[in-house]
Amino acid sequence: MLRNFGWSSLAGCVLLAACASVAARQSGSTGGAVGAASSGSSVGAGAPTAPPVPKPQALADGSFRDLQGNRLVPPAAMFGAKIETCPPLVAKHLALDPKTCSLLAEVMPGLPAAKAGLEPHDIIVAVSGLADANEHTLRKAIRDAKPGDTVVVTVRRGSETKQVSVTLEPWHPDHMVRPLRPEHFQALPPLMPPVPATAAQVQALEQRVAALEKELAELRQAVAARK
Repeated sequence: MLRNFGWSSLAGCVLLAACASVAARQSGSTGGAVGAASSGSSVGAGAPTAPPVPKPQALADGSFRDLQGNRLVPPAAMFGAKIETCPPLVAKHLALDPKTCSLLAEVMPGLPAAKAGLEPHDIIVAVSGLADANEHTLRKAIRDAKPGDTVVVTVRRGSETKQVSVTLEPWHPDHMVRPLRPEHFQALPPLMPPVPATAAQVQALEQRVAALEKELAELRQAVAARK
């Protein structure tokens, strides 16, 4: 059986067993300290506080740098929704041309689109009377407008088609980079202290390592004898 086991497999077992033995020794010696630290008020008091909400970086020329490092030039007004290309399969199912419509992937609560009654997954099929409402056309209509202007969009929601008037509001940097709202962050679960290895487990690992080292020595002797 040892002949079929292979040098690389046996060496890997020895290495893994040795690492486990070292880890067990370290856990035994430091487990108490780690457990004591983990039971402090910062962890033991429950779920930790959610991380701070990230903000885009304002640049001197009035533009902003988002969380990915991209330079973004803000519009004067904001629509309040994440606009994407309509997926071809969705457009085909609704008998629409994906090149002339756009999808609202997300509608931000409290902003113009949501106030006007738009919902996530609404499909925009026309904007300001134009049948071309792809994401580029819709973005341009918003960028060319100013706060207080109304953008009229034709929306397809299931089998229903209706017009919705969205009154744009002044753009604010907090709404450029997503996710920005605290509810997008999930609290981290409390840390659990590692379970220290028992003396019996350490002894069993040491015996296993010793047995593997003995088998390895025997294999080396057998190989040397054949030369």
